[in-house]
Amino acid sequence: MKQSASIDSTLHDVGIDCLNDTALFRQCAYIDGSWLEGSGSPIEVTNPVNGARLGSVARLDAGQSRDAVVSAAAAFKVWSLTITTGAIQGAAPLVRSDDRESR
Repeated sequence: MKQSASIDSTLHDVGIDCLNDTALFRQCAYIDGSWLEGSGSPIEVTNPVNGARLGSVARLDAGQSRDAVVSAAAAFKVWSLTITTGAIQGAAPLVRSDDRESR
């Protein structure tokens, strides 16, 4: 799916014109599994080195910002348990191996 010429131009300007699917270049807020446009005019994002426009991000109101923080906090709890559990499971064979070698 091809996006507007302005998106293609922005991708070229920031050096990611090799992005085959321009729909992946999202300028919305991703909150709790959904893309939101925001409640006001977008906030422009520029390259601090040369001032070139990189894109924009959604301007969220207080309620949307609160929803984003609450959603991120809940996701972090689940994610951190997954990472910890994965690390423990990944380390278990190493611990067992070390136990065998020390006997």
